[in-house]
Amino acid sequence: MNLNTDQVIKIHVDNRESIQAVSNLKTTNKISLKISKILRAHSNIEITWMKVHVCYKGNEVAESLDKQAAENGSPYTNIQLPRCSIKGLLKSLMLDKWQNEWTGSVTRRYIYNIIPRVKMRLELWRREEIIFFTGHGPFPTYLHRFNLISSEYCSCGGLGS
Repeated sequence: MNLNTDQVIKIHVDNRESIQAVSNLKTTNKISLKISKILRAHSNIEITWMKVHVCYKGNEVAESLDKQAAENGSPYTNIQLPRCSIKGLLKSLMLDKWQNEWTGSVTRRYIYNIIPRVKMRLELWRREEIIFFTGHGPFPTYLHRFNLISSEYCSCGGLGS
């Protein structure tokens, strides 16, 4: 990695004591002294503290890689996504698939004209609105379709939809 650059390099650390050790000029820890020397020589490097066990993008990956390196000392070969990223990715894929099916469907187009986009949130519709827009209710055309009444026309002579 080239540290001599104008680009800011941000390092997020979840161990506050490590940051304090690096910033302590009286420390005798060799690693802290080496890091402190690098930071003083390169003003484009920023170190910030972040809370542990909060689903920051990449934080869980870094923790997993640290643990793997500590256990077997081998280089990283497989980087797994954190659980929160996987959940978000699966939700996005599911919504895309659902939207494609909804858009490509040939049935229920009257509902699609009202609600063209699928959502995880429920639409707050009253029962009467659902009956009216779907046509599933006490309408002569609907009741006639199931042979519950003899005619699909209403008493005024028009089609009872």
